[in-house]
Amino acid sequence: MTVIGNSPLAYGLGDSAMSPNSRAALAADKAGAAQQDNNQAKAADQDQEKATAPEGVKVSLSEEGKQKAGDPVMFGVSSEEYGDIEESGLPGKTQSMLKNIRDLQRKMAQLRAELEKIRNDKDLDPEIAQIKIANVTAALSGLSAALVKANGALEKVMDQDNLRPDARRLAQQLASPPR
Repeated sequence: MTVIGNSPLAYGLGDSAMSPNSRAALAADKAGAAQQDNNQAKAADQDQEKATAPEGVKVSLSEEGKQKAGDPVMFGVSSEEYGDIEESGLPGKTQSMLKNIRDLQRKMAQLRAELEKIRNDKDLDPEIAQIKIANVTAALSGLSAALVKANGALEKVMDQDNLRPDARRLAQQLASPPR
């Protein structure tokens, strides 16, 4: 049985029980879904044309994994980027959380720049631009939620480590976005 939202098909009534208006609404929904699929395909095709190299599998490593793997420059992060965190004298777990927060902030900044680039691209088809904007905005939303969780986890780690007020202030300063 086909289930489509709250339509009569969802309740097993079939096409014959549907009013002409319901059938028209169902047809409009199907046409809208087909158009959305078409727009996403256009966006994907345009991305393929602009891509310089195919994108591979992305792997995320923990801070411990990155340290064991070796050079942080290999992961797109210069050692200076974490220097202030590493020299802070804060406990290891707190430093790890601060590095995670900084990574999230950096990714969010990259997505904001990408969003601005899409908005300023006058050659981009408006429909495709809308799709890309929606995708980047959704990614930003996800990263924002992850940042909120990471900040909460930082507070928890600082509580567990019984950090003094001055050390807490330092950690909060290091967790603040760079200006």
